[in-house]
Amino acid sequence: MALPSVLVAAVLSAVTAMVQSPLATASVPATVRVEERISLSVSTGVLQFVVEHGASQATAGIDFSAGVRAIPGRDVQLIAEPLGELERTGGTPALGGELHFAGEGDGTLSGVLPSDGSCIVARWAGGGLRRGRILFTLQGAAPGVYSIPVRLSVSVQ
Repeated sequence: MALPSVLVAAVLSAVTAMVQSPLATASVPATVRVEERISLSVSTGVLQFVVEHGASQATAGIDFSAGVRAIPGRDVQLIAEPLGELERTGGTPALGGELHFAGEGDGTLSGVLPSDGSCIVARWAGGGLRRGRILFTLQGAAPGVYSIPVRLSVSVQ
């Protein structure tokens, strides 16, 4: 059964009118609040150093994975803080010895870890996932086994 030509013309006319009509637009005001979110995983919280006879230094490292959701352009800092004194096996405080650090990975820094405070060991602009390693070197210590608890934390400025 064939459609009458008048009906076909009317349908084609309606479809053409719909296709040629302008699209409707509207503005909707919206406010977006970005909440900062931080996650940090570290391989250890205690550094252990073995200074061999004839050597004057030893190394230990902390691997990290820091995920930060932050407003673009904010300063993200990875901070290291000793949570006690450097101790020699047997629980005695170590005499002498200085902890230096050097980072491996984007944004990591190098320097000396203060015995009485914290310091920035890595810095990035904005959020994202960062992975790396902070290698600590105990220098100027007598032969022996040493340990020190160290906390890594993330700060967004």
